[in-house]
Amino acid sequence: SGSGSDDTAPDPLEGRETINLQANHPAFRYDGRFDRAPTAPEAEQPATTAPGDNESVCGWPGCTVAIRANATDFIATLDDRSGDAPNNLIAVWVDGKELPSIELQDGIHEVVLAQDLEPGEHTVVFGKRTETHYGTIAFQGMRLVHALETPAPAPAKSGLIVEFIGDGMEGGHGVFGSLDARS
Repeated sequence: SGSGSDDTAPDPLEGRETINLQANHPAFRYDGRFDRAPTAPEAEQPATTAPGDNESVCGWPGCTVAIRANATDFIATLDDRSGDAPNNLIAVWVDGKELPSIELQDGIHEVVLAQDLEPGEHTVVFGKRTETHYGTIAFQGMRLVHALETPAPAPAKSGLIVEFIGDGMEGGHGVFGSLDARS
């Protein structure tokens, strides 16, 4: 434009050691119903991909993504595809402690899950709280700030499978319902 001004806000993380991980990185552990991009070693992941590649999409409540890494800030790239429904909510746990739910905004946004943690290894888990009629959430990747190294692959699942049979109670249906609203 010739004016020398820049209308974009500066990146507050600029200059800090940051590792960017795509959603199909083996450091992430997924639990629940996800449509996932295939896992690829980091060296094989292309720098740019077609839409829909390297993302994991969840429509069901209770599906979670977990990572253990040596970093101080964990910032997820999430696409809330709620459409005309109210925005989705996610629950977040840091080192086993539940934090307040985060209301997502329509479209693709970076969402700060944890920030300014003490240096060292931390476990961050986030998951969809809202029902399927709220639409889906696509997890597209995560930035780890003040990261000392690329995280190791998530531990293998135990192979143990537990099946619950019943109605919506077992799946957490109505998790936001009032305790006083009994039928």
